[in-house]
Order: sequence, then C-alpha cells, then structure tokens
Amino acid sequence: MIGSLPCRVTRLVVARPRATRFFSALPAETAAERATLAAVARTVEGSKACWKLRESGQIPAVLYGRGEDPKILQVDTKELRNLKNAAGESFESTTLDLQLDGETIVVLPRQLQVHPATDRVMNVTFLRYTDGLKVDIPLKPVNSEMNVPIKRGAFFLQVSRFLKCRVETPNIPPFLAVDLANAENKQVIRLNGVSIPPGVTPLMKDPNFCVGTLVGKRLD
Repeated sequence: MIGSLPCRVTRLVVARPRATRFFSALPAETAAERATLAAVARTVEGSKACWKLRESGQIPAVLYGRGEDPKILQVDTKELRNLKNAAGESFESTTLDLQLDGETIVVLPRQLQVHPATDRVMNVTFLRYTDGLKVDIPLKPVNSEMNVPIKRGAFFLQVSRFLKCRVETPNIPPFLAVDLANAENKQVIRLNGVSIPPGVTPLMKDPNFCVGTLVGKRLD
C-alpha cells in the first residue's frame, strides 16, 4: 500500500491540469518538429515578374529583420499553402526554418497577402526571429468536455481570440490554453484564466481583460 502511494499522487497531479502538462512538454516538441520551407533568392522585381512567378507555382517573398537589408525571395506555392493550412490561425505566430543558400534561418511569417476572391496566396513576408518579438497568439478553450454547465447545455462565448505577447523563445506555442474544466455558469474568464508558458509574456496588463463568458441554461 505504501509503495503504491507515490505513483497515485503523481497521476493525480498530472492528469488534472491538461493545459499545464501540454505546455511543459511543448518547447522540446516544437523545436524537434519545426517545419522547414525552402526559399530561393530572386533578382527580378515588379508586378509583371511576380505574376509570372505565381503562374509557375512560386510565391514572391521578402525576408527582413535584425537590421539586415531585405532580401527578395521565392517559395513554393504548394509548400507554403500546406504550412498555412496546417497552422490555421496560428500561422503568423509559428516559427519556420527557412532554408536559403545553405543557411537555416528561423523566421515568422508576416503580412501574408491573400486574393480576396480565390483565397490564393499572393505574397508573403518573413521576419527573422529575435528574442523580444511581439506576436498575437491564439486563445483556445480546453477541457470543455469536463465542464458541468456545458454538459447541461451552457456554452462558452469567446470574446477575445488572440493575446498579444512578447516572446523570448523561438518555440512559440500554437495557442494559449483557456481551461474551462472548473468554470461556473455565467462566469467571466479573464486574463488569469489563460495558461502562460515560460518564455511568453502577455503585453495586456489589465486584469479585467475578458477572454469570454460561460452562458446558457441555468443550473437548478
């Protein structure tokens, strides 16, 4: 009985806060799985040259940051689209390993321009990663299946979908978890309800910042 006690306690601590367990393992997993995108330097500029580039299955791109001169590039349309679709709303806060001229550069996609009618990517800008960058990280409700009011018909009305943060690690989390496991009916979820991993600092300091509210049926 005594020998089994430590295992029982460990299981209890880890199983309850799912978001905490996820983020504690996130940096190592993200570093190992960071996506790679090949880029080629280009010398021709202008709208006509960019149009020909898109027709050939390439997307015009620009690399800037760290005080270095901007470089004009081209990347494969299909590869970029697949990365964009996989990341979803986290795409512009997801670091990539950009391979250019035998060098691997950690970058963040910025200023992604999409055709309004076809949703086709027209061009993209890459920012060289440096510690201290400001990024908008998606807020994602988790553990709703464990919430009693939601089981009885309530729902989470999300007001804020992103939180602007300063990051000190290239392993930026794909989202910040908002734990709903113990939220009560009509409870307003504020900044203190967001799980913040190491290396990420919210720029929002207002404790009344509203993430969302649990609304729906009354509990008898």
